[in-house]
Amino acid sequence: NFIVGADGKLMKCTIVLDKKDNNIVGHITPEGDMVMNVDNMALWTEPAFQSDTGCQKCAILPTCLGISCPLIRIENNESPCDATPKKNVRNEVLLAMETAEQRSQEVLVNFD
Repeated sequence: NFIVGADGKLMKCTIVLDKKDNNIVGHITPEGDMVMNVDNMALWTEPAFQSDTGCQKCAILPTCLGISCPLIRIENNESPCDATPKKNVRNEVLLAMETAEQRSQEVLVNFD
């Protein structure tokens, strides 16, 4: 998805728009061709969890795949989980997983 400015700029984030150059991921030429800035586009679309050691250690990475708004990572160089309520969700999911595992073990014990 892109935001197309009146001047043909292609942008990713609806919050930043063209206030910051790293949000301008390309432009549309007068002929109608789309020209992309692959480096800026990668900031918004590359799977950042692959290079984030915190994400790699997280128990719920298989469920979230580090998918979160990349603006926090781009502007502040910090993990979105640490800066958003997602951290609380992670704790709740881990607790639910632990509870389910305990129940599973209890059920197995009851069937023996």
